[in-house]
Amino acid sequence: MSDGIREAGGTESAGETVKEEAGRLTEDVKHEAGRVADEARQQGRELMGETKDRLREEADRQTGRTASGLKSMSGELRAMAESSDQPESGVATWVRRGADEIDSFARRLDRDGIEGVARDVSDFARRNPTTFLVTTFGAGLLVGRLMKNTNVNQMMQGDASGSRSDERSTLPYHESSQEISPAGSQPSIAGQTGL
Repeated sequence: MSDGIREAGGTESAGETVKEEAGRLTEDVKHEAGRVADEARQQGRELMGETKDRLREEADRQTGRTASGLKSMSGELRAMAESSDQPESGVATWVRRGADEIDSFARRLDRDGIEGVARDVSDFARRNPTTFLVTTFGAGLLVGRLMKNTNVNQMMQGDASGSRSDERSTLPYHESSQEISPAGSQPSIAGQTGL
């Protein structure tokens, strides 16, 4: 009988040992999972930082190109106003003023970048909300109108290369044949004879 008690006691101690090992293993797994999660968060932050830096660099390059183009346009407008038959006329004066404003905007864009311009627009919108909304609404209408006119003009002129993207849809259909043929040409007899 004492052997039976010893066996039961040994089984209990083995069970406790297994429980203790399982508890330690669980703690180790939790600790490792926490470490992996921290490492993943850190890598995510680094990746986000790198992405932001790349986007900022690309935005700076594009801003520089835009500023350069605006400065060039400003110079061309000034030259146009100065070479006018009447350089002191009202139209020439307005063109020069427009060139000055474009040049001023280009310099500010070059100096402050897109973030500075966005900050200026945001400040203006806070100070003058009605003017800002009316201006943006008018600009939206103007852009929409320009886009609509551009699409209509492109459709009227056809593709720039002179070829049509869907030539079959513009050709007349001759009932005497089963194929579409260009206007003025003889209808194909391929559909009639099975050739």
